[in-house]
Amino acid sequence: MPRSVGSALKTVRRLEEAGYAGEIIIVDDASRDGSQRAIASLALAEGHSRIHAVLSPVNQGLPATRMLGIERAQFKWICLLDADNELIPDNFLDFWTAAIETRASMAYGNLVVRKNGEAKNLFSNDYIQNEILIDNYVDAFCLINKEKFYDLGGYRTDLNTHEDWELLLHYISEGENIVFVPLIVGYYYVEEASMVQTTNMSHDRFRRIFNQRRIGLPRAFRARQIYHPRIGWL
Repeated sequence: MPRSVGSALKTVRRLEEAGYAGEIIIVDDASRDGSQRAIASLALAEGHSRIHAVLSPVNQGLPATRMLGIERAQFKWICLLDADNELIPDNFLDFWTAAIETRASMAYGNLVVRKNGEAKNLFSNDYIQNEILIDNYVDAFCLINKEKFYDLGGYRTDLNTHEDWELLLHYISEGENIVFVPLIVGYYYVEEASMVQTTNMSHDRFRRIFNQRRIGLPRAFRARQIYHPRIGWL
């Protein structure tokens, strides 16, 4: 958590220096390791206008926890950040600008995957292609338009994992504007005890729902959406 929250704080300060407002919403899903006390203390120290602490008394699971945080957000654009993520503050303004200029429903960029202190590879590092119907290569660490998110129903809270992939496939099926920004947005730290490493789920269910005719991406969906705010469409 210190990595993710610390990088979010630096990012909000960079936004404020550039003349923009931002906030950090930290949702704790009934943890028992002392995190709730630490979060409450941090919110008090930084001021409640910058950090909002949401401390759940019962464990609800990841999809419901994300929904709770998004519900509390005051702004149109929301960057989803898990405890195993870290933002790069210097790149966030370009990332946010790209989402605004393209009117994206969702925007994402390169993540550097780190394990045991070393950079291993990149993730979320390509635009949407047919392969997304087989396996997910776009992390939940992205920017979403809150209005569009609610228009499409948000995360399915009946899923205990891969709710981000289901949402992405739902966006694709509805022909929403999903933009890949060729910047390194942040880091993903692989932890052996993380949910994605320890939760088993058959991908066949999603493939059956979203790729049952096996004809690839919907015709109405614009797949190759690559945009850099300092260059334009690529």
